[in-house]
Amino acid sequence: MMNGENDKILRCSFCGKGQEQGIRLIAGPTIYICNECIAICNEIIADDPAHSPHLSLTLNEKAGRARPIRLILTDCDGVLTDGGLLYLVTSDQVSTESKAFHIHDGHGLKMACEAGLKTGIISGRASRALEVRARELQVDYLYQGIETKLAAYEEILAKEGLSDEQVAYIGDDLLDLPVLRRVGLAIAPADAVSEVRKCAHLVTQRPGGYGVVREAVEFILKAQGQWEKMLAKF
Repeated sequence: MMNGENDKILRCSFCGKGQEQGIRLIAGPTIYICNECIAICNEIIADDPAHSPHLSLTLNEKAGRARPIRLILTDCDGVLTDGGLLYLVTSDQVSTESKAFHIHDGHGLKMACEAGLKTGIISGRASRALEVRARELQVDYLYQGIETKLAAYEEILAKEGLSDEQVAYIGDDLLDLPVLRRVGLAIAPADAVSEVRKCAHLVTQRPGGYGVVREAVEFILKAQGQWEKMLAKF
């Protein structure tokens, strides 16, 4: 609603509210806009996927974030697995939780270790299956049943004497956001929740449970110039 020539009251060009309603107006070259409409516009901009780091950063900028990485941390369910939970129930109603892990992720973590990077898993759930897999892969850190992942992250950071910029974290759900917002390289699987994808510097092509960690490790090692050294071993 534009101001009419005979309308002596200045009004917002978008919602039509005027100064007589106690509305504060900001003048532009040809329009007026009130604070309420400015707030709405800011919310729309914030929700625009185009403003997500993984879309706004160039490939070189993402690689720049990967070069200082010395520690790769990951969530388990939804990253190392597809998020599904399989319960095996015996005849006496005792249940055991089972998980399926992708072999590519295991090889990726081993390559990270061979390249001199530290690795770790921070999981919101506790699982014997994860404990066995982590020991098999010889990851440096395993935290299970952790509701506040940031505390575990800070403990690992202190033990390693690293800064946020030297850490990559892979997560898929809301519990991962506090850590993702801190690290130098925040990574999300293709099927992570939208809030996590918006926060990530890098979104993988693969969904959780299907080689996400391997894809992330490859990206980091290529950015650091170590990938060709890995290939030379085969």
